This record gives sequence, C-alpha cells and structure tokens, in this order.
Amino acid sequence: MADPGASPASGRISARMLAAIRARPLARAALWILALLYTLAIFAPFLAGDRPLYVHGEGRSPVLEALSPIEIVLMVLWLAALLAPLLRRAIRRGPSGGALVGLAVASALAAALALGAEGAPFATSDWKDRIASGEIQSGAAVFPPIRMGFAETNLAEAYRPPTWLASSEISEEGAYVRGSRVPQADPVTHLVPEPSPVEVRPFEPARNSPWRHPLGTDGLGRDLLVRLLYGARTSLSVGLLSAAALFAIGVLVGALAGWFRGPVDLLLSRGIEVVLCFPAFFLVLFVLSAADPDTLPPVLSIALVIALVGWPSVARLVRAEFLRLREADFVLAARALGCSPARAILAHVLPNAIGPALVAASFAVGAGALVEAALSYLGLGVQSPIPSWGALVNESHAPSHWWLQLFPGLAILVSVVCYNLVGEALREALDPRLLDRAEVRR
Repeated sequence: MADPGASPASGRISARMLAAIRARPLARAALWILALLYTLAIFAPFLAGDRPLYVHGEGRSPVLEALSPIEIVLMVLWLAALLAPLLRRAIRRGPSGGALVGLAVASALAAALALGAEGAPFATSDWKDRIASGEIQSGAAVFPPIRMGFAETNLAEAYRPPTWLASSEISEEGAYVRGSRVPQADPVTHLVPEPSPVEVRPFEPARNSPWRHPLGTDGLGRDLLVRLLYGARTSLSVGLLSAAALFAIGVLVGALAGWFRGPVDLLLSRGIEVVLCFPAFFLVLFVLSAADPDTLPPVLSIALVIALVGWPSVARLVRAEFLRLREADFVLAARALGCSPARAILAHVLPNAIGPALVAASFAVGAGALVEAALSYLGLGVQSPIPSWGALVNESHAPSHWWLQLFPGLAILVSVVCYNLVGEALREALDPRLLDRAEVRR
C-alpha cells in the first residue's frame, strides 16, 4: 500500500479523482449529465420564460434586468468552470487538475447558494400583454426558445396531457376531441359542460402544436417542462448546499476529536452519538414547521437542517483517519521539526484524511436531494409558485395525470443515480483499501 503521506499530500487528490471518473464510462456519463442539469438550472431564465431576451425598439434585455447581480456573476463563473478544460487543451498550458476541480466545485457551490437564496428570479410579466395590445411590435421582441413562464397559468389547459399525444387535441371551442376527456352529458341533468377556449398568447406555439406543452401541464395549466427547468434550481441547490455544510461541520469536528483525543475526543464523540440518536426526517419537519420563510428561505433552511443532522457520519470517518495518521512517521517528523498543531493538521494530516469524507459528501448530495423531494411532496418544501421536483410530483395523485408523476420522478431518479455513480468512482480513487486495485485497472 502506498505511503499515506505521499500521494494526497503531494497534491494528487484531484488527479486521482479525475482519473477514476475517466476510467469508469458510467461515472463519466453521470458527471456530464450532472453538468448538463446544473447548466440548465443556472441558465433557465435564458431558456424558458415569458420575458424577452431583447427588445429592439427599447434596446433592453428584460431577462437580464430581472436577474440579480450575483446571479449574473455566477453564470459567468459557471461558464468559466465549464470552458476551463477546453481552454487548457487549446493553449496546452494552463491550470492544473486540482485548480480545475476547485473552480468547478466553487462555482457549483456559489451557484447553488445564489439559486437557493433567490429561488426563482421572477414570476410572471406583462410583456405578452403589451405585445398583444400593440404597445410593442411583435417583431421587436426576441423571446427564449421556450416562451412560457414557470408561473404562467392557463386554466383552459389544466391537466392537459403532453401535446404530442393525440388525446391532447383541443378544438377551437376548448373541448377535447378524442379520448376519455371528450365532454360527456351529465347522466342526471343531461347537460354538457361548457368548454373554455384556449388562449394562445403572442409567441406561443399553436393550440395543438406538439411543442406547446411537450410534457403536459399541471392543475393551473402551467407548462411542466418549464417548471422542471426551474425546479432543478431548488432540488439541485438543496443537495449541493446540504452536502457542503455537513462536510465542513463533519471535517471540523472529526479533526478536533481525532487530533487532540482525551477529554476533547470524549466530549465530541458523545456529541456525535447524541446527534445520531435524533430522527433526522422528523427533526427536519419540526424545524421547517417552526421556521419563518420570510427570514430564512425554505431552500436554505432545508439544506441547513439536513447538514445539522447528517454531519456525524463524516465526522466519524475523519476522526478515524486522524487517529490513524497522527502517529504516522511523516506527522511525527513534522511535529519534531516544530510544526504547530494547526499547521500539522492543515498541511499534513487533513489532506491525507479528506478522501473518505469527500466520498461520503458525494453520496450526501443525492441523499439531500431525496430529502428535499420528500419534504416538497409533503408540502413542506418551497412554496408555490416556485417549483421543485418533489412538489411537481405532488401536483396530482390521479393515475390519469401520469405525466405529473413520471417526468419529475425521472428527474429525481436520474440525478440521484448520477450522484451515486460519481461517488462510487471517488470511493475507488480515494479509499486506501481500493487504491491498489484502482491503480491496476488504470
């Protein structure tokens, strides 16, 4: 087995992580899918919305005006993280693998923090009404590819199936023309329900276009595809923020307990055991029911509570590694040369003990996303009109509205599976027991 002080401490943790992901096709595909999901979530306002990207006559961008300055900065940061590997190959010299990984992680965390704090940047606007009234010429506005807002309602299309299905066809009067939703006379009164015509606003696809609502609508006629895009902001932010917070708390507590031992270790270990006794899910329910959403956004409160009950697993891993490494030869040599405890911990022990904690944190991202989905499904997550994947599943429990359970459920499944695949690759790269096997495979 390799010397514990030789590899991670010399700055090869990131290279090992990248090599392990490249060696696994499924992990590599999962990482690309996660990058795509985060990109779609971060740039959702430019992909779907009821505000123009640009208005020629007025020389302004309503989408940019609706974004906060921090969101714009983070969009640029995320683009830099995505383009850094390509630029490095182009100039053949550039940042190291560790710098690339650090930039990507920092960008993801910063973007998750901004999205979690902001939720969705805006609800509805009156731009389509202004165009319909002739106040603004239709040719002067450039809309996103999907020209509907996540909170834009159309009650005449409530619970409309995906518009590429024949059963979703609606007549000019607003009645379904085939399938089980064709208006039928009441068996008692013999009256046929009066249909409500579908309003097609400016720049929207035609009434029966396959691209009008490709994933269907919810009970208020809001487009499910658009709400999935904006719901990714909530669901992905909670998982990433909760994992980052529990990682930080767990590393701090585990490092202190493993290094100082004695009374400090005894006190912190008992604290870990006390926290492990709490039923995590019910504690989250209690905090969310008592928290004021105006003071602390639900996304941040969910992430913080998940972190406060999830850090003991990371702390125990770090404590075990510190107990093993504090008596290693390279640590004893550093202490003999006069290194202070803080320098010995940060420069020598922590880089070698961080591997198992990173693996645990990667799995915690998916677990946090699942907890958020469950809370939103119970109605305790973010509040309408801000969407999340769990809340979308809860829009309807009727089997006839299958698209409301299928598509958000698939989004949750795909994201959690991708997190776990990446976590497995990191475990192979950073677990000392699997290090030799990983080297052979590469």
